Amino acid sequence: MQSIWVIAFVACAITLSQETPRSQYQRVITLKYPGFRILPQKDLEQPGLRDGTSGALIVGTFNYDKYQDFAAIIIGADRRRYEAGANSYDYFDGKLVVCIGSPNGAAFRCEAEEQTLTLPHRNYLARISPGRYACLTETQRDKIVTTTIDSVGKVFGEVASSFRVRNRDGSTFDCVTSD
Repeated sequence: MQSIWVIAFVACAITLSQETPRSQYQRVITLKYPGFRILPQKDLEQPGLRDGTSGALIVGTFNYDKYQDFAAIIIGADRRRYEAGANSYDYFDGKLVVCIGSPNGAAFRCEAEEQTLTLPHRNYLARISPGRYACLTETQRDKIVTTTIDSVGKVFGEVASSFRVRNRDGSTFDCVTSD
């Protein structure tokens, strides 16, 4: 009987640990972007994505300190309608936010890019690990980039992907890895 309780406790603890990060980051979004929420994974077209590494919420070290950062696709509450005859569609105001952590873990400095989101949403985020990557450019065949920190990757359906490289001075550039 005791082993059943231990298994039930462990299962409950695992479930809570999987749910806690999203709610933790949602509090930051609610504070900084009232009326917005992190896009639920069920609203993404791609199956098998996991909070923290891929989907609408990724966590990593996206700058050169040791503090945890996060990036999220967030969505407003109001559905809007774009009218264009047969090409009409519903959409939501959205943002891609990257929030940089701080020493106390509670304060985040966030940057946002406006986005229009249709559901189910085809695009998602992916944490890109440090490494060596070939970036496609218009002026040369490939530009080889070596990163030493995590990067925020953007996957556009099944056809294209890129990631944002952050330099030590805070500037960024986008590395297109497929188009």
